[in-house]
Amino acid sequence: MSESCKRIISNYICNTENLLGQGLICTVYEAKYLETNKYVALKQISKKPKQWEKMTASKLEQSYKLELAILKQCQERFHKNIISLLDNFETQDHFYIVLELCDSNLKEYLEKQQNKRLEEQQAIDILKQIVEGEKCLHELKYCHRDIKPENILLKDGCVKITDVNLAKNIEDMYQAAQHSSVGTPFYLAPEVNSKQIYCPYKADIYSLGVVLYEMVYGLVDKSKEIINFNNKIKDSQLNISQDLKKLIISMLDSDPEKRANWSDVSTFINQYKNCKVRFLNQIIRDFGELQNLIKDKDINICLYPSGLLIIKLINKLIQERQLELQKLNKYEEANQMKQHQEGRVYLQKSKQWYESQIKAKNQVICQSDDLRDEFRYSDRNSKFNKHFQCYLVAFFNQLNNFRFKEEEQNIQIKLLKLKIIIACDLLNDLEKVQTLLSQNLLQQGQNILGFCQNLKDIKEIEEYTKALLPLIDQIPNDL
Repeated sequence: MSESCKRIISNYICNTENLLGQGLICTVYEAKYLETNKYVALKQISKKPKQWEKMTASKLEQSYKLELAILKQCQERFHKNIISLLDNFETQDHFYIVLELCDSNLKEYLEKQQNKRLEEQQAIDILKQIVEGEKCLHELKYCHRDIKPENILLKDGCVKITDVNLAKNIEDMYQAAQHSSVGTPFYLAPEVNSKQIYCPYKADIYSLGVVLYEMVYGLVDKSKEIINFNNKIKDSQLNISQDLKKLIISMLDSDPEKRANWSDVSTFINQYKNCKVRFLNQIIRDFGELQNLIKDKDINICLYPSGLLIIKLINKLIQERQLELQKLNKYEEANQMKQHQEGRVYLQKSKQWYESQIKAKNQVICQSDDLRDEFRYSDRNSKFNKHFQCYLVAFFNQLNNFRFKEEEQNIQIKLLKLKIIIACDLLNDLEKVQTLLSQNLLQQGQNILGFCQNLKDIKEIEEYTKALLPLIDQIPNDL
């Protein structure tokens, strides 16, 4: 720090050369606390408004006091995803807020990444922390109203929400009312830009949707007047999971009534973190599409028992996650864990099919008392693991008999077969999958669950299937 750039302000040496950020009413510098020699972020707010600012001295003071009040309340809750307040003081010309020093903001971090975007898993990890921080504000009845990458700081991988001076205390957060139009234009919801009555709670979702879009698809050129996010998502060649695409589109819905809410975002995060549940739900959806492709009714012999057992495994994984959240005293999140609608519909159809087979005295493959119990009861019986694997193997083998004229349909069948092989090893936490992929120098680890969702090249699908075929051979062919 050069001597000419040093300024002593109260108990801090301010480095005016190292500007951390600048807003409409404030400037943030790096500074050093004289008593400990520790570095901090020093936020300076002028008491006198500039001529071009639409602010009065009283409003500047009000903004300063609001930020202090919110940060102090968050500090009482020891919330790690809200920036920590260290000190505050005033001089004749300025208000000062002393905050913990972070590594960078999200915009700076994205600019350093390849293609200025993050991998899907990392984006979801950051999203989860942003939502946790926002929940703290919501519990205090505040809406942030200026969510953007510059206001999301990162410190040792931990998200810190900052700049809460535009937040507003709202008793009924779901009620649309007349509110001032504040925030950063590019990230504002359409209803805020149009100066309609609006619900800040829902408007913040839109802003977060833009941030999530930029994390996943890359920073957007703000010079363009109109950006159609839906078309950009549709036209993108990036391998992004369908569930995440749907969430972003829902968060960016121009109609606040149709837009996702905070509960929807939390539910998505909880289910996304449990990648096994997502993977199995995708197979259930694939089953539904397969049913439309294949007219041969014999396929039901394996399709419905396999689907039933997959749904029971989904329920098991969700229950385990609920218990885990409850142990952490996160009861609200535990209650948000839901089974996908596809699973409930499939379960109903599979039971109807099974009852009709029994009534017609038809033989069901691998029929047993245990299988009857699987259909009769929602709980899993003692032979659930064997049933689960054996039915998937039988289904995999039966799919070998199907060929289609359309290449796209053959790819669909082959990809489903790959997913079924991987699902067979979910009970072992993919240990065998990892070993086989490692031996064949292919992508390995838990990421395979997300990776294979987006495989489109038939040769690549066949390569992975070939590498994992030993799994099928190791599972018993009978019960």
